[in-house]
Amino acid sequence: MSISSFNYDQAGETYGRSRQTDPRIAAYVERAIGEAQTIINVGAGAGSYEPKDKYVMAVEPSIL
Repeated sequence: MSISSFNYDQAGETYGRSRQTDPRIAAYVERAIGEAQTIINVGAGAGSYEPKDKYVMAVEPSIL
């Protein structure tokens, strides 16, 4: 069994130029977070949806 994943080390230098936050998803995330001030984002990926006004700890699980 092989696991395919996005290689952030390889693509990280240009990923931010092409990846744009979708405002509809960002609004959904903001509503779901509510008034929480501390957030753990499991499976954060590139982190396009973290609110700027809250403390966010990103956790990216890995098999390595």
